[in-house]
Amino acid sequence: MTPWAVRLPLVSAPAAAALRLRAGVTAAEQGEWVWLRGEDLDDELDLELRKLPGAVRYVTGASDTVTEIGRRLPSGELPDDVRWAPLSTWAEVKPQPAALGGELPGRASLRIKRVATEHPANVLVTTVAASAEYATSAPLVRLRPLRVAASSDGRAILRGDPLPPIPGRRYAEREGIAAPCGFRFAPALEPAVLRRLLGISPDDLALFHEDGSYERVDASSFARASRGTARATLAALTDGEAAR
Repeated sequence: MTPWAVRLPLVSAPAAAALRLRAGVTAAEQGEWVWLRGEDLDDELDLELRKLPGAVRYVTGASDTVTEIGRRLPSGELPDDVRWAPLSTWAEVKPQPAALGGELPGRASLRIKRVATEHPANVLVTTVAASAEYATSAPLVRLRPLRVAASSDGRAILRGDPLPPIPGRRYAEREGIAAPCGFRFAPALEPAVLRRLLGISPDDLALFHEDGSYERVDASSFARASRGTARATLAALTDGEAAR
């Protein structure tokens, strides 16, 4: 058995923690130095000791003399004014104290504000009557890019590009989020973020108004614009009003 010792700078002490599971290794602090010692130095352990930054390796002899490995004569003794402790205790891993819970700042409210730059309109809110009148007279090529949804209050929502030249409120839509033309969201959130907040898909439509309120129109409510659809929608609405 070859008793051994190592001296290394205190700043390198964390590296010595890798040896804490080895039996029989003790440690002590001496000013700006850390000493390690053990009872049996083998090739595997010597390789680990070589990895310690700034370490000086010794073999120990009688009366705790130390001889630097590679030299013949002792160069000193182990310190006798220190307290030796098992390395597993000296380098004990302690859990980090739990941090205080974070405090959320006030949430920003979503607003609609007027801007100078206006995006092209691709959503039109008009009346079912105006939509039907246009659909029954317009060329089919103008109806092909449009999808339409109707509500029981007589409104029709046309979605597509180009929009028909009929009266109504125009909106600019991006990926399912529509704001009135000439307005934008504050803060300026991406459509994907707004969809996640609202719980809608890109095929649905969130139709925001100037006061910040919005209406959700499911994708299933939209049908391809056609003359037949326009006549059927207008008839259903007229029959509903007559029934009331």
